Amino acid sequence: MTCFNGGAESCVVCSSALKITAQETIHQLQSEIKFILEGLPFVRYFQGFDVVDHKGKVNERYCMHAYAQQSELDVSHLVEHKLAQQSLESKEIQCLEQNHGWLCFIPVSSSDDVNALWVLEYEKGDSKPNLTNVELLLNVYQNCASHIGLQNTDALTGLENRQALSDRLSRMLKGHRRAKDVTDHTLPNVCMLDIDFFKRVNDDYGHLYGDEVLLLFADLMKNVFRENDYLYRYGGEEFIVLLDTSRLEESLIALERFRSAVESYNFPQVKDITVSIGFVPMSMGELPSATLDKADKALYYSKQNGRNQVNSYQVLLDKGLLVEEKLSIDSELF
Repeated sequence: MTCFNGGAESCVVCSSALKITAQETIHQLQSEIKFILEGLPFVRYFQGFDVVDHKGKVNERYCMHAYAQQSELDVSHLVEHKLAQQSLESKEIQCLEQNHGWLCFIPVSSSDDVNALWVLEYEKGDSKPNLTNVELLLNVYQNCASHIGLQNTDALTGLENRQALSDRLSRMLKGHRRAKDVTDHTLPNVCMLDIDFFKRVNDDYGHLYGDEVLLLFADLMKNVFRENDYLYRYGGEEFIVLLDTSRLEESLIALERFRSAVESYNFPQVKDITVSIGFVPMSMGELPSATLDKADKALYYSKQNGRNQVNSYQVLLDKGLLVEEKLSIDSELF
């Protein structure tokens, strides 16, 4: 069998492309592309970063989250790099010659939006590295990521779905376990949100208005929460936010701001809608399913004690309003 482009190196690209298309999740896709790119001639290292811009606008500084293979701490060094920002804004590859080699910034797009950045360092050579094969693999990767993204997106609200949440939490834990000098303080607060009396909306006004409430609720999430917070539709009228902080006071301020925004928003026809919220910090020593269970308990407390309020699992536990239970579960998230 002859490679369509001819030559042994091109055959490697073709076989790599086949491996990319065989991946079923974004996490698998990212792990595979890291393995492939680090195996290319003269490549010293590869780093991949998610780019967060869920408000659909260009920010002064893009928010980035490291792939599982490196620490979130790597992000702080990257976001300050002028060429990294230039690559994201121009959607073009940028290369910089250094004493020890070439540093190349490669923007990764999906549906015309830049959602990731690859950073490749090449060994020092006489000329700028030839990125033809990288660009070929990039095109295959982007197509696969778009298809997987459709599977991980809630069709109604446009937020990421439950499968995407499972993948994200698993990647976060794996990345932090690999990183040095990383504590639970660098992990997010997991927040569970539930629209109050949503069944009544469907019963009184019909499912068309119920869907409109869900859409407007999701839009409020996008407008109120920050670019570096992850937003999900968990199912039905339940939503998840991964707040980019583990600090109690910061989380309370952010969640109260959102609760107030929902309470004051004039939903067409339905008018008044409120939300109940429970949250808990994520921990490296705990399965995601256990963390979600704690957030759900704090949410349930909010629902059972007046609704339209925000409660921290840890605060409720410290006050004796909740009793911690040992959760017996397997290694699966759901």
